Amino acid sequence: MKVCGIIAEYNPFHTGHRYHIEQARQMGVTHIAVVMSTSFVQRGEMAAFDFFTRAKAALENGADLVAALPVVYAMSGAASFCRAGVQSLSLLGCDTISFGCETPTEALMKLKDQCRKALSSPLFAENIHKGIHFARARALTVEQLFGNAEALNDANTALALGYLEENEKLSYPMQPLVVQRTGVSHDALKPKNGFASASFLRTNQQAWTEYLPMAEEYTRLKQAGKTPDTQLTNCVLTALLKCRSLSDWKQTAGVSEGLWNSLYRVAGQAMSAEEILQNCKSKRYPLSLLRRILWSAALGITGEMQQQPVPGIWVFGANEHGYEILANARKYHKEQGISQIVTPKFADFAKAAPDIAAIEQRASDLFSLCCTQGEKMDLYRVKR
Repeated sequence: MKVCGIIAEYNPFHTGHRYHIEQARQMGVTHIAVVMSTSFVQRGEMAAFDFFTRAKAALENGADLVAALPVVYAMSGAASFCRAGVQSLSLLGCDTISFGCETPTEALMKLKDQCRKALSSPLFAENIHKGIHFARARALTVEQLFGNAEALNDANTALALGYLEENEKLSYPMQPLVVQRTGVSHDALKPKNGFASASFLRTNQQAWTEYLPMAEEYTRLKQAGKTPDTQLTNCVLTALLKCRSLSDWKQTAGVSEGLWNSLYRVAGQAMSAEEILQNCKSKRYPLSLLRRILWSAALGITGEMQQQPVPGIWVFGANEHGYEILANARKYHKEQGISQIVTPKFADFAKAAPDIAAIEQRASDLFSLCCTQGEKMDLYRVKR
């Protein structure tokens, strides 16, 4: 039994994701476990489709088990996102971690060492002091020290480096399995070599039939008003932010001293979330970070929550092989005296992590509220 773990968003699941799973299978993997974001994604917005539909697509196209990466971690910066994802795969008993990356394996490992050296360099501290945000400051420092750092501008390469770094911190690190991406880049605006990016597909429904394995299901959900509506989402977010106190902003994940005053003041006057974003963006606070901050404030996600180790695993989709992964993980936890729970029941997960579970239910409710024909999904009662 060789269990491969994948950290994903599948927003939506497309042919490139299926290719990744197929390649992992060809490299000798017998079981595939996916840890996937739920109602919100790392870019700081609602997922294009509900997480049960996205999990179904994964299970019908090669995955054996899909577990939640709770919104507290899924909608966080790269470091927290990678840490929670890697910890989750470890708790599921994965012995291999796989990810897609444009950068060849040898070059990726070299870049990992360069980044480590860059972070301890005085140049990095100088760049941060100039008000440059972390990712850009790291890339700039690598460029200053070693020359070309263009690969760090690629989102998949940045995440791959994060996975490798967090994996090395584990008591029993997983074996990295890098699948070379041969199609389009992360946010490519056009299809290429038979693949299309998730960014392209979210805004080009006419391409779904060719690039989405569950195109008919996605189309049905969109036509039925079961996907987030842009206007509704903006109204809900703006209203929630106007209700945040200064104390709430101070505790919000990703907010540092000084920014909370600006956010509190601007949110109180603004008539849209976009207006807040445009008034608060800067070199240190790019739009992607600000989007995460706004939704974190709306959901009540604090920095303290994101620093917590993963408290357990909620599995919300599995086939026969998936239940073998689940049984194997439980057996391992019992043998090693690991306290974190691995369960297909949200109620059991909620007992182990009540604050994170409460945010998860709130996020699901907001997702439904922002659909023109949304229906409440009680995660404590749902059966899958």
